[in-house]
Amino acid sequence: MPLVRIDLIRGRHIDEVRAVADATHRALVDVLDIPERTGSRSSPSTTPITSSP
Repeated sequence: MPLVRIDLIRGRHIDEVRAVADATHRALVDVLDIPERTGSRSSPSTTPITSSP
């Protein structure tokens, strides 16, 4: 699986973050013909992703 870094402006709703991650994964699967799921996702960010009020 290729490594991808996605930078988003702080304060995005968790559903938006997930949508971006899912769309990126879908594009990798479609374009590079990689396996559907590799079973791992990570975030090197030290700032936790939280929902906005």
